[in-house]
Amino acid sequence: MPSLNLFTRGNKIRAQMAEMALRQEEAAAQHQWALEQERMRHQEEIDRQNERMRREYNQRMAEQARAEERFRRREDEHRRRAQAEQAAYERRWNAEQAAREEQERRMMIEHERKLAAEKERAARLEQDRREQERREQLAREREAQRRENKLKLLRMTSPESLRSLLKLIRRKYELDMAIWADRKVRGPLRPDVEVRMEQSDAALFEILTIVGTWENNSHGTWKEHEWKLANEVKERLEADGKRIWAGNPPWEEN
Repeated sequence: MPSLNLFTRGNKIRAQMAEMALRQEEAAAQHQWALEQERMRHQEEIDRQNERMRREYNQRMAEQARAEERFRRREDEHRRRAQAEQAAYERRWNAEQAAREEQERRMMIEHERKLAAEKERAARLEQDRREQERREQLAREREAQRRENKLKLLRMTSPESLRSLLKLIRRKYELDMAIWADRKVRGPLRPDVEVRMEQSDAALFEILTIVGTWENNSHGTWKEHEWKLANEVKERLEADGKRIWAGNPPWEEN
């Protein structure tokens, strides 16, 4: 029976070895499964860390992008404000420059106007001075002529003076008609009329001077009918109502 026991022990050993091998395989499989689980947990942890790092990275990038956007907006706002301030400053400067130029232009116009007015005033004063000198000279000449005529008339109390008187009367009448026709002229044209007024008054004074010498006919220079006519003329001419233009101009305003 020893051989049977050996066989039995051999089978038993083989069975034990097979069981041990099976256990070893199971242990190896269990260990492999544990390793796989550990690897999977480790991979999951790595994946979670990677996901967390990715989220953190994305958050940082998003925050950085937001910060860059805020910075860009601040830069844009600062640039817009700077541009607006620059534009406002340029508008104010342009407006002030335009105002200064307009003021200088007006001052120049006013200065030129004053210069022109001063020149015109000086020219007017010079013209008035020359006109006054001309009138004074004319008055002196007329006065000298009147004195000379008076002396002549005083030496010529005769019918010849009556004929001279008639010429003076016609001359005064023509002057008075021309003066009255121009009674509505404006100021710039009045000097010519005033000259005729002076001539008319001078003619009247000369007429009165002539008739003033007709005092008597004691020398028999006049014929009787001439002397009678001369006295009638004298009375009419020396009567009141004669218009003297000096101080009594004919002007009528339109």
